[in-house]
Amino acid sequence: GLDIQAALTVKSWIARLAREEGKTVILTTHQLDLAQDLCERVAIMYKGQILANQPLNELLYLFEKNRYQIKVRGELTSRQQEQLHNWKVTYEEGETLLDGVLADQEELHEMLTDLHMWKLPILSVNQQESDLENVFVQMISQKKEEQRNELDLVNHR
Repeated sequence: GLDIQAALTVKSWIARLAREEGKTVILTTHQLDLAQDLCERVAIMYKGQILANQPLNELLYLFEKNRYQIKVRGELTSRQQEQLHNWKVTYEEGETLLDGVLADQEELHEMLTDLHMWKLPILSVNQQESDLENVFVQMISQKKEEQRNELDLVNHR
């Protein structure tokens, strides 16, 4: 809830305490960009359970994948969307933004070939770097999926 100037001052103060004065600072925040800028070690919690507690660089590396954003002109048909079920698809002003993970360069080339065959002009292809927000979302999604699977097992018994 701080204005920009006050937030920068607090950020600077925390960094000075930790780096210059060697103090340990425990920061609890939902501002993951702030945590990524200031923290050397991160704990991620969900419903009171610690999902991760490790150095930031290790946490980012764990979730470093070949995540891409591909922008094309036009919209996908429902059949094309079904084929890209693992991709997040958003539309804006006659363009489609696809956000997803590919295993390797070969899968990227296959994806681009499919888009070409569908006659969707490719506007851009960007590999996304892992950030703390992405890591958090992935960890929470994985935990929710585990809980759903456990519930399904219990319900099927």
